[in-house]
Amino acid sequence: MYEIDDITARIILDSRGEKTIEAMVRLSDGSVASASVPQGKSRGSGEATYVSVEQAMINIKELVLPALKNSLSIMQKEIDGRLKILDGTANKERLGANTILAVSIAVARAAANARGIPLWAHLREMAGVPILEASHPRLFVNLINGGEHAKNKLAFQEYLAIIDGANFTEMIEIQASLWSNLKKMFNDQYGDALPLGDEGGFAPEISDNLEPFRLIKLAAGELIEDGFVSMGTDVAGVNAKLTVEERDKLFETAMKEYGLIYIEDPYEENDFASFAKMKALYGDKLIVTGDDLTVTNSELMRTAERNKSINGVIIKPNQIGSVSEAMEAVRTANSFGWKVIASHRSGETEDTFIADFAYAVGAFGLKLGVPTQAVRHVKYDRLLEIDKEVSGI
Repeated sequence: MYEIDDITARIILDSRGEKTIEAMVRLSDGSVASASVPQGKSRGSGEATYVSVEQAMINIKELVLPALKNSLSIMQKEIDGRLKILDGTANKERLGANTILAVSIAVARAAANARGIPLWAHLREMAGVPILEASHPRLFVNLINGGEHAKNKLAFQEYLAIIDGANFTEMIEIQASLWSNLKKMFNDQYGDALPLGDEGGFAPEISDNLEPFRLIKLAAGELIEDGFVSMGTDVAGVNAKLTVEERDKLFETAMKEYGLIYIEDPYEENDFASFAKMKALYGDKLIVTGDDLTVTNSELMRTAERNKSINGVIIKPNQIGSVSEAMEAVRTANSFGWKVIASHRSGETEDTFIADFAYAVGAFGLKLGVPTQAVRHVKYDRLLEIDKEVSGI
């Protein structure tokens, strides 16, 4: 009943109106599932290669379907391994990471449907990762956008509220309160013309790189003192037009004045030494996190560990190109004792896989942007559904 009967594909548009691929898998028992892949704007040079959506369509029809037809959908690692061999390149240049990931996720979702269990439960069994009971990832909410994600002068790409709570429902209520408070602050200046960034966060005309921290702290109020909200930032170091010295001064001030606990990609993507210096100085009170530095690649993660560069890592399945390899990256991070933060991309679709994935692997955090766009709103809705599914088990 779990055999793959057919795989088809179509072209859809992401949140930026750019073309991306959606794959649909049908199993022998009639179970059907689809999956679409996001695209990043700020990309690490080591990310797995995307092919054109037109080529992805051809690859699925002419290469992927013949290779996977009649395969057991529950054998995810074997399926992903077969696609990796079929591709035959170091960075998925033949089939494309977008092609492989769309099929990989669709296969996992179809298998979960056939088994009659939530996707997160299927993935959790598959992961083989020890999970604390009732573990909910913290929400990393990109309230204020800058850098490549906005048309303002902020050097840092994301100003994050890190929300903790008993469950997703409570955390989403806190997110809504923060958003409402920030919106009131900006209304006097912008009214209905308040600009938003690529990930749906506010993108005000601010040039002071510390001002967004002050505004989020003001919006959060007692939630910070009560331990429900902390502060973080994604610098996207490869794009930040600041010297290392200028960045370090800003980081130090943000930690001292605004309680910054999380910094992602503070430096250039291959600067393992600068990451290591920051971790050595502040690693006991700061989550120094690699994204472009490690691109969900276990080999690069091992390099970061040898250099003692980070204690946190971003996991983006589309950076590596398959469910199984993303799971392997989580296992690698866990073996190093790192914090795992699962993440969406700026160019998103309405696929909700990342929500199930983050809960399944027991991630420390989950980055979703804010639910001002349909492609992000559906992921928040999925988290609420997961709460109900968990309480019913």
